Amino acid sequence: MNGIPQTLSPRDFHAIGMAVVACSHFENFLRKVWTVETKIPSEQDQLSIPQETAQEGTQVNSKTLADFLLLHPRLQALPQPEQDQVRHFLEDFRTWRNSLCHGVYERKGDGKVLIRFYDRKTWKDADDNGNVNGPLAKSVSSEELIQLATDIDESRGKLSEILGLEDSVKVARQRLRSEAT
Repeated sequence: MNGIPQTLSPRDFHAIGMAVVACSHFENFLRKVWTVETKIPSEQDQLSIPQETAQEGTQVNSKTLADFLLLHPRLQALPQPEQDQVRHFLEDFRTWRNSLCHGVYERKGDGKVLIRFYDRKTWKDADDNGNVNGPLAKSVSSEELIQLATDIDESRGKLSEILGLEDSVKVARQRLRSEAT
């Protein structure tokens, strides 16, 4: 095809969309945890986090949010292997999130989709001629992307249960209502 990428199939677009939406929902979940715990924490579950982490003006991105989540007392109370599993999931999530939301997609002859993502470090480390080491590249099938979306959604549900997030939100709303009256 003279270097022109093959067109993605409707199934590819569907799978990419599912994975991007799952990432968006998970990032929104992280922001909800951040908001509930830094803006309206309940008395019984005060976080012991570094003050500079929760201060106004702190740049809040997926890395900051994930690092913050790892400091949550309920996650800290988990056995070390489970904490490590959450940490690895969050590291993988950031890589996938950036690749999916900012990557370039190309359908390969084997039916898989190649996702290439050049992060800031790639460009920062370019040599004097502008050559870069290359992008993060992942070759995945539509089925793998759909499974990734499912895994992200399931992890969000498990973390929400561990953190008691829904209960924290209800308590925070009740407190705000009582303070408003």
